[in-house]
Amino acid sequence: SLTRPSPHLLPRGAGSEDARAQRGASPSESSGRPAQQEVRATQFLRGAVSSGEVIEARTIAVHPGSGGRHKIWPAPQMAALCELLIQDGWQPLLIEGPADAAAVAAVLARLSQPVPVARDLSLAALASLLARCAGYAGNDSGVTHLAALCGVPTVAVFGPTRPQVWRPLGLRVTVVEAAGGDLSSLGADEVFEALRSGMR
Repeated sequence: SLTRPSPHLLPRGAGSEDARAQRGASPSESSGRPAQQEVRATQFLRGAVSSGEVIEARTIAVHPGSGGRHKIWPAPQMAALCELLIQDGWQPLLIEGPADAAAVAAVLARLSQPVPVARDLSLAALASLLARCAGYAGNDSGVTHLAALCGVPTVAVFGPTRPQVWRPLGLRVTVVEAAGGDLSSLGADEVFEALRSGMR
């Protein structure tokens, strides 16, 4: 069920360091039939974002978390990105994995209006959900790799880790690397413009 603004769905088994994503497992390895997962993802989007038939074309998935704190873009910048998306007519959809509660809460606390949060999704349902979004922005994490593999226009934010080694694989991936590896120095405008450019 959907209760706004309370977060309500958590990607079960699809967290920032999910083992299956790390070893390249396909979404079909998760519990539940793929068709059922696709229906669940579609129902979630339609319930979370009230924009008629064009909701999927205006929804941007944003993952504030990561398996390592040193890889997390600070909440003020992540919240600022969400605000820029809203101002530009997009609907941010926060993704929260098992280790991401604090990171998501920190972003929500800084927003001028409530946004939906996805929790309790299997890996297959999360993949189906991401594939229906117009774009994705996130840290160096398993969810970001999943978004890239799903073909979503993906912006991956990198700080101290090396994108030459860890960048997501996909045809529509843009890496935004913080100068000197300092994520606090990376502004929301740069990530926003990279996301807009990647979705064209």
